[in-house]
Amino acid sequence: MKNDRSLQALFSALAIAALALPGIGRAAAAEEPLPDQLSLRLGGYNVRNSNTIVRRDSNGFPAGAYIDFNDTLGGESTATVLRFDGLYRFNNHHALGFSWYAINFTGSRVLDTTINWGDQTYPVNFQLDSKLEFDVYKLNYQYSLLNDEKTELGALFGFHVLKTVISLDGFASGGATAEDVALMSRVVAGAHMGVKASGGVKSLADFEAMVRAGATRIGASAGVKILKEAGSNR
Repeated sequence: MKNDRSLQALFSALAIAALALPGIGRAAAAEEPLPDQLSLRLGGYNVRNSNTIVRRDSNGFPAGAYIDFNDTLGGESTATVLRFDGLYRFNNHHALGFSWYAINFTGSRVLDTTINWGDQTYPVNFQLDSKLEFDVYKLNYQYSLLNDEKTELGALFGFHVLKTVISLDGFASGGATAEDVALMSRVVAGAHMGVKASGGVKSLADFEAMVRAGATRIGASAGVKILKEAGSNR
């Protein structure tokens, strides 16, 4: 009878020990640091053979024309992309990921056609410098169903923000054109200001075209030639 009680007590002690061991294991695991709790990566890659079409509408109707950034504006088709990524793990199941990367293209060309860009007009022979910038921001929540040293299985959701900036700048080459003068005349209309055309007036025909476009003053090194042409046409 005494032996039976001793065996029963031994079995009870072993059972209690067996139940306690998993709890001890979980406590020890909880004290260990999470693998890669915070990871940061910085890198980049190349974009090749890109083809970009851009359009900017005015404040009202009609819609702006489509412009080929590469063919019309002389834009680059290759670029180096800088990228930054990060991941922060709250625990084995919950994490927050974020990233940012930027793509920049530049271009430069003397225009052989007039371009209407929003409320701006860039005439023929205008040296136009352009820049196209893309900034991408990403933020997402990640839930891991399985996470070990070799495998991670889970789901994520979040949002991406794309910021696009297109800038055009430059100067007219080859002197003033009738289109330049007409544009400036529209800008200063009603402001009691005049427009001087200079640098592109080389003949009587140029002179008359500038006047028709709205020029109130003419600057020309070929003034004597223009006067002779005007005298011979009388």
